[in-house]
Amino acid sequence: MQADIAADPRAGRGFRVAAVRLSVQKTETEGFLDASAEAARWLFSLALAGSADELRRLLSPDPIDHAVTWTVDCFQTGDLTPIATRDFDDPVEALTAVADHSDEERAASELVACTAQGLRWTAIVRTHDRVLFQLPNAETFTDRSDAGGDVPALRRWRKRLADWSAHSGGELDTDVIARLEPTTATAGASTFVLDERFAVLTRRLAAIEASMSGLSLDVETVTLAANERETIAVAERERDAEAATADVDARLAVFESALRGVEARTAEVDATTAADVDARIAAFESVMRDALSMVSVELSKSVEAAMQRLSERLDAIEDQLATPAYDPALHEAAVRTDFVQLFSALRAGSDQPPPTG
Repeated sequence: MQADIAADPRAGRGFRVAAVRLSVQKTETEGFLDASAEAARWLFSLALAGSADELRRLLSPDPIDHAVTWTVDCFQTGDLTPIATRDFDDPVEALTAVADHSDEERAASELVACTAQGLRWTAIVRTHDRVLFQLPNAETFTDRSDAGGDVPALRRWRKRLADWSAHSGGELDTDVIARLEPTTATAGASTFVLDERFAVLTRRLAAIEASMSGLSLDVETVTLAANERETIAVAERERDAEAATADVDARLAVFESALRGVEARTAEVDATTAADVDARIAAFESVMRDALSMVSVELSKSVEAAMQRLSERLDAIEDQLATPAYDPALHEAAVRTDFVQLFSALRAGSDQPPPTG
């Protein structure tokens, strides 16, 4: 149970006042929720005080039937099927079980008051720490006997609330309440129940319409927010793409500039190399021309000198042949030797005259 709730055996009057205030509030309004929570707190005060008899009277589907048991259903968040169900004969134990949410799986619970005749009333609901009391009506009340027992029970609850309102939270005895209402369903009671159920349906329809309206607004808000986020995202992507393109353009410009520099230096190197090669070829050709000219001159001189010596030698031979003491055999060997030396000198380009015989 909530820590701010204290045990109070006199909390019954506070509960009855809160129940009367709850009965005149519009469903799901702030005043309705406040009165519902206040009535639940008073019931827990009675439970802490151990006031089982008074709780038995207050938490009965029919004010004149106190042969009641209480069922506590526990739920996980969002589930409609209970994960645990327990039945109690003591309302104090049942309220304690409703308030217990030490197990995280028991996010919600309900207390259902049941009679032997099949009347069932969902009197208390808890969602996490929030506990609310619910008055008997067509939405919280069911009759499994199909005998119409809910009609007089609801009428007696209506009379009970009127009595509490008239006596500022005071309560008539059970037998007085019993005398105020018949024990069988009447046409008037049926009309009351139909009116009550029609009012509940009207309130539920209004709540559904309000929820749908709120849902439409939420969907529109979400759609606008999504469109706005998409617009922002597209703009950001475009800015990123432009920045990336600008960066690529800048890098390409740097690369092109570097490439032009390389091409310029390559052209300079090519021009310098070509000029150097041409100069070296020209120098080589000049040297070769000079060398060939010198060789030609020297060769011409050597040939002229050799021819001169050959002419002189021939003249000498003719003179020797004209001599009476000439010996042909001896002279043939000398001539052969002279010619060999002469031609050797011609091949070597030597200016040394061959020896004379």
